[in-house]
Amino acid sequence: MTASERIIERLREAGVSFKANANISTYLLAGEVDAIQEEAENHVRALLESLVIKPDHNTIDTARRENVRARGICRSL
Repeated sequence: MTASERIIERLREAGVSFKANANISTYLLAGEVDAIQEEAENHVRALLESLVIKPDHNTIDTARRENVRARGICRSL
């Protein structure tokens, strides 16, 4: 089970909404933010591959950049 699946299961069991504007930080365990950010980075890479976008100087770090941006968003919560 992935980190995001574990978190979703925990939120559902608690009856907590996890829509776009929901703050779920109190339901996250130690290390889970890093785990879901790594998971998201892998999904961004897979998305680019699915779109048949060959890695080049413009896209090679896209997944990492999105991860860094997400970290900033998570820290502001």
